[in-house]
Amino acid sequence: MAPRYSPHSGLEKRRLLTSLLDRLWELMAAAYGHAWTSHNGLTPDGVTGDLWAAKLSGLTMEQLRRGVDAATSRMKDFPPNVGTFRGMCLGIPTFAAVSMEIKRRDGMLSPFARLLWTFVDSYAFARADYHQARLMLREAYDMASEHVMQGLPLPPEPVGLVEAPVKPERHPAKPETVEREIAHMRRVLHELEPGQCPDVEVERGVKPGEVEA
Repeated sequence: MAPRYSPHSGLEKRRLLTSLLDRLWELMAAAYGHAWTSHNGLTPDGVTGDLWAAKLSGLTMEQLRRGVDAATSRMKDFPPNVGTFRGMCLGIPTFAAVSMEIKRRDGMLSPFARLLWTFVDSYAFARADYHQARLMLREAYDMASEHVMQGLPLPPEPVGLVEAPVKPERHPAKPETVEREIAHMRRVLHELEPGQCPDVEVERGVKPGEVEA
């Protein structure tokens, strides 16, 4: 009787990975042409194929498909190497994308962006110039990427956001209201003892320090 393999057996996973690598090679060759085949060959055989298989082992099929989608949609002049491709499988965004996300700050940050921010000295970042801030983000990005590549978890989603208090809408006072308040202040100041408010006393015709008759 022929042996039966469960979907989770090591041999079955190897077969699935081999099948996906064959498909990956086809897609990359179609997308990048000579730039891919000159470095990786026409098929995932030999040392290069073994290296890719080793680096991608342990990933789920969903993660591998995510990497294929990212690699073929982010087309550049040169195809990704195996380390970059593994990062795509794990959902690591590009440095440009996460930089724009942090720059906008127009909503809740993604898990990777929140992880990256834990490696940034926010006090120094707020006082840095453009080049210093970009260098700080780049270093934090590398540390966050290494964190994910090692299989460590991303920070959990925040329980909730505290809404900022709504500032009351202010309207300019009406002229009659202003006049009424000024008149009230004058009446209050009129009751002060002589010498406590010279400007008001001068307006009333009393020299500073004199007692009104």
